[in-house]
Amino acid sequence: MQLTLRKVRQLQGQVQFILRKGRQLQGPAQFILRKGRQLQGQVQFILRKGRQLQGQVQFILRKGRQLQGPAQENQNTGRCRLMK
Repeated sequence: MQLTLRKVRQLQGQVQFILRKGRQLQGPAQFILRKGRQLQGQVQFILRKGRQLQGQVQFILRKGRQLQGPAQENQNTGRCRLMK
């Protein structure tokens, strides 16, 4: 899953990946910010009751981009990578 911001300057508010009833988020999940875009607010990966988040989770910030607010992944196993 990719959220690419090109024409829209800002992605505001809450971005959630909510997996329920045994659903899976597989493969890369990327937030790509270009040309001074901002990702504001809360970014959450919420996995409940044996759900799985597989693959790479990347926040890619380039040329002075900003990731504002809390970036969370709520899972005992798994990682939320912040790449500069």
